[in-house]
Amino acid sequence: MSGMDDLVKFLASSETEQQWSMHVLETVSLMFRDQNAEHLASTGQARSSVERVTDMKELEILRQREMADKKSRVFQRGTRHSRFGGSYIIQGLKSIGDKDIIYHKGLHTFKNYTPDLGKNIRRVPKRKLQAKDTEVHRRSAFNVRLFLKEFCVDFLENCYNRLMYIVKDHLIREKAQQHDETYYLWSMAFFMAFNRLFRFRPELVSETVSVRTFHFIEQNLTNYYEMMLTDKKEATSWARRMHLALKAYQELITTINEMDHSKDESVRDSSKVIKNNIFYVMEYRELFLALFRKFDETKQPRSFLKDLVETTHLFLKMLEKFCKGKRTIVVQNRRVKRKKKKKPSRSEEQQKSPEELEEIWKTLSVRLSSCATGAESLPEEVVPFDAASEIPVEEQRSEALVRIQNGLFSGQAAESLVLLRSAREVWPEGDVFGSSESGPEEEVELLKQIFFADLPRSSQVDDNEEQEEEEVEEEIEEELTSVQVSEKEFNFLDYMKRFASSSVVKTYVLLLKTYQQNSSHTNHCVVKMLHPYCL
Repeated sequence: MSGMDDLVKFLASSETEQQWSMHVLETVSLMFRDQNAEHLASTGQARSSVERVTDMKELEILRQREMADKKSRVFQRGTRHSRFGGSYIIQGLKSIGDKDIIYHKGLHTFKNYTPDLGKNIRRVPKRKLQAKDTEVHRRSAFNVRLFLKEFCVDFLENCYNRLMYIVKDHLIREKAQQHDETYYLWSMAFFMAFNRLFRFRPELVSETVSVRTFHFIEQNLTNYYEMMLTDKKEATSWARRMHLALKAYQELITTINEMDHSKDESVRDSSKVIKNNIFYVMEYRELFLALFRKFDETKQPRSFLKDLVETTHLFLKMLEKFCKGKRTIVVQNRRVKRKKKKKPSRSEEQQKSPEELEEIWKTLSVRLSSCATGAESLPEEVVPFDAASEIPVEEQRSEALVRIQNGLFSGQAAESLVLLRSAREVWPEGDVFGSSESGPEEEVELLKQIFFADLPRSSQVDDNEEQEEEEVEEEIEEELTSVQVSEKEFNFLDYMKRFASSSVVKTYVLLLKTYQQNSSHTNHCVVKMLHPYCL
């Protein structure tokens, strides 16, 4: 009556009032945050006989439930003690013995019977509790819904594309406040759903139906997940934002699927161009697999999982239809290569001048002396031979010498001394590794001879050393990553098989546990994925 709706629409469509675009979008989102786009779109339309029958059934179920509650309250008002309520035998349910269970309580509480009745409830830690759904949908009065429906129609026809373009520009240029992109994501999901369900006109939402929008949502989804892991105090807030981004992504895919069935050929061509792009780029194909693997029921509610399953179902359905009838489909493939900082080879160590080797030995001999005399703690005994090698143990003696020399070159004094003593026990003949009665000084002198000796090396020894030191090098050395973009032939069956992993199936089974509360469409999506013949 005050005309505030006209003022909001004027601010949204005026070229001179662009500075208020974020405030207008926030106001609109607060107007519709508790509304359902499907209910608003169907307001004022003549209902079919099927819908009437469905509503009558729902009312009858509610009436019967109310009658049952009244009857149970009457039974609970008894003046006598509950132990005089009677005893009943539950046929077919055995107790600890072979006899049927005897139930000593009233029949009005029998439907809540479980074998765990009377047992201590196991306390679940707060950090392991399932995340609660915070979504609230309410059905407003009929005249209010009519008003909101008319507002949505006018907003789509005159304001949506322009306002969303300005808001997106503010978000990209970081002119908006923190978390303002949530209003953008919510508005995209709501108004695109309303447009699709009321009178589908793709030109009214053309601003948000593009590949750039897919990229924007995918970036925000990734950012929200990373923040959910790092900012643990606000993890539930980040999970809510992640859910908003997923809903926008779901509605975007649903709109494109609706465009496929349009009578206008230009609309179908536009949909085909967008699908070519999103199916080609690897990030969009891998997004759902990543979300399933990263799902955490302690932070993300069950409604998030429901939307994820339904969106994945539609995406796979569209991808299968896109691949059908085509011989070859080329898609983007990315490979990450890690380049390690080059480590000096053994030959470079040996090519050092005698003066440099003498300098290294001066510092090394001090440590060896303290290790030999017991001043420093020594590591555990090292096996000087490779039991799995095809080379006999007797012939691995030269390799043990090379290992000792390599340890000295790398400054591992204690490890080299322990390896020398272990090799002495394995190969005592010839006193190659010293005699059993050698003292600390003799051991240091023997290690000096090994350090300066020109030992023959085989490629196999160097390869074994590199494999042993690979994990240490990854932690110590600097890594340089490079991404190589290539193309490969896409196989839909191989892509589907990637969903057959424990992390993905676990989330589907988690949703299947509440099949009674799920909608028929949600259960259909779950069963379709878990069905053994769906591949």
